[in-house]
Amino acid sequence: MTLDVLGYRLPGPTRILCDNTAVLALVRRRFVNSRLRHYRVNLAFVFDAVERGLTSIVFCRTHLMRANFLTKAESPAEFLKSVTFIYGQA
Repeated sequence: MTLDVLGYRLPGPTRILCDNTAVLALVRRRFVNSRLRHYRVNLAFVFDAVERGLTSIVFCRTHLMRANFLTKAESPAEFLKSVTFIYGQA
């Protein structure tokens, strides 16, 4: 389900923040080799969304990824910064 169906329109394409330069290169070049055959369907979906202007993939340094606390162990200070950013309070 898209947000359009719910009546909410974004001002531009949905930005996906990515800290993996190899993935960014794959998407920009639309290149899939035999080693990536298991990802072919998922990449085709991403290629199509980027081509149609529905989404854009943007590089973001790992330490600036605010959802890291959901997937990685962080120092207490970094954890507090991430939680404060996401929820607006500690």
